[in-house]
Amino acid sequence: MIRLARREDLPAVKELWMQAFHDAKEATDFYFENRLPQKELLEDLLLDSEGGRLRGMLSLLPIDLAYGGRAVPARYYFAIATDEAFRGLGVSTALMEEAHRLTLSRGGQAALLVPASESLFRFYGKRGFDTLFVYEERTVSAADIAPRPADAKVWRAEDAGELLRLRDAAFSEGRLFARWDEQALGFMIKASRAWQAPLLRFSLDGAEGYAWCERAEGAVLVKELALRGLAPEQALSILHAELGAERYVLRLPVGAKSPEGGLRPCGMIRWLKAAPALPGGGAPYLGLGKD
Repeated sequence: MIRLARREDLPAVKELWMQAFHDAKEATDFYFENRLPQKELLEDLLLDSEGGRLRGMLSLLPIDLAYGGRAVPARYYFAIATDEAFRGLGVSTALMEEAHRLTLSRGGQAALLVPASESLFRFYGKRGFDTLFVYEERTVSAADIAPRPADAKVWRAEDAGELLRLRDAAFSEGRLFARWDEQALGFMIKASRAWQAPLLRFSLDGAEGYAWCERAEGAVLVKELALRGLAPEQALSILHAELGAERYVLRLPVGAKSPEGGLRPCGMIRWLKAAPALPGGGAPYLGLGKD
């Protein structure tokens, strides 16, 4: 039986989450306490159960697809998991089909997701999803970074409304982009504090931006760099003065000068209604997706 989750289901849901994604209990509790509405009925979480046992789950988080000066509602499918004992029985496929029906009933026009492996790109491809979102990956060593400009300012990002404004400025012109709302960006701010993941705002001569980063083995992964009036090289000089890593791995929106060999597939889409005519000014962009 597929149904919406209730708060009483959370202990079993968390157990499946930790089994499927290998997250620690602390991180799992943090997600459910801070990302989903604190209601009895969890309207963005589908469960498949049989005989009182949880077989699978799927989150469908609200997101907009912005393009050409307008935005349409969609859903981001996240944490799709099947208990090990029930894999190979079509549980996740059935959950996705119900999620499509629910998304359409709520006015959504598409479903997005970020596969965590190459095999999952193939898995979702067989279920009607197309790889639409890519990013440019660029690695820069500390020795190649210019000194920080003396008049640059940097501070911790704490305002979800400011992040939303910067994302709109950085990614909306001439492309389709996945537009998270203030609630989602507020969760990102909370998570950056909880896990000491640098989320920095900066400005220079009237230009500005922010960077969402993760540290790993002497490197900093810049998972999103939203810039208004700054080049990535300028932003990196500001970040390096704060973070002091040996190297930086940047995920950047694809532009006209992006090297073909440095492009990485990121996200997939399944249009649940007729796909609109999209602008051609830049490759579609999806950031802040958990992979």
